[in-house]
Amino acid sequence: MAVLKRVFSDKVLWIAGAAAILTSIFISPPQLMDINWKTLASLLSMMIIIQIYDYLDFLKYYAAYMTHKAKTTRQMIFMLASLAFFGAMFLTNDVTILTLVPLFYQLSKHIKVNPIFPVIIITMAANLGSMFTPFGNTHNLFLLTHFNLGIKQFFIMSTPITIVTFLAIFLSTRFFAKDPIELTELPAVELNIPSLTLTVAVTVIIFLGIFSVIPMWGSLIAAILLVIFINLIFLNRLITRLS
Repeated sequence: MAVLKRVFSDKVLWIAGAAAILTSIFISPPQLMDINWKTLASLLSMMIIIQIYDYLDFLKYYAAYMTHKAKTTRQMIFMLASLAFFGAMFLTNDVTILTLVPLFYQLSKHIKVNPIFPVIIITMAANLGSMFTPFGNTHNLFLLTHFNLGIKQFFIMSTPITIVTFLAIFLSTRFFAKDPIELTELPAVELNIPSLTLTVAVTVIIFLGIFSVIPMWGSLIAAILLVIFINLIFLNRLITRLS
């Protein structure tokens, strides 16, 4: 009910929907052939796998691990920015930002730094890093499928930009002071290794589907089966605890 309430109260969604319907009627009548089914299947597969990684606390684990290793403010910000940069390549820029920014806000209470600038750098790093892969950003995924780009073509275009932008992120972190820090407030995060290993295997299958090495529908089925399996494990553990 809460989801439906948000949908019906979202004015931007209604305006965008009305504009889409009007342009479809008066400019170009909608046709079934206009739908890019591979893009939709790719997006659905990626959304499923990203939510599984989020459920398994994959990004939180490495963020906690890296920040515990940091000895100075500059080092910590660079570690989080690097994690945002490379994490967004596979988990999308949105998920990376929504995971790391609240984490840094929690950390900022224990260090002497204005949180505004580090948050800007982390956000920029996630958005810039997501340009490297087709699955880091939905726009990249559309471009890949719409123009039928191969693996080599795509990475020839994205690699130079990625190198330059990472160097820019690295240089921007050099402006922070080397104030010593010692973080002990972060809660420990444990990884479910069997589930994570299976998720990585399915991720490879999805990537092969996106790059047209195998049929995309096979990748989508693998993603759906994985989420069913993960949910069955969760329900089994819940039942065991209750009993």
